[in-house]
Amino acid sequence: APLELPSFQMTPSQHQIVFQGDSLPFQCMASFVDEDMQVLWYQDGKMVEPDATQGIYIEKSM
Repeated sequence: APLELPSFQMTPSQHQIVFQGDSLPFQCMASFVDEDMQVLWYQDGKMVEPDATQGIYIEKSM
């Protein structure tokens, strides 16, 4: 069988305008990935870490 390469779909896929205090959920869906693969989020070159006081939640599911 031919090799299946991982594919990723990000939402929202367009530029969004939000204001301070607004929520903006991001979602990444991946197919054909190994169980040990990770999806990491970065903003301005720094990895985004969960921070409940700032309303930053990272949910992982396979």
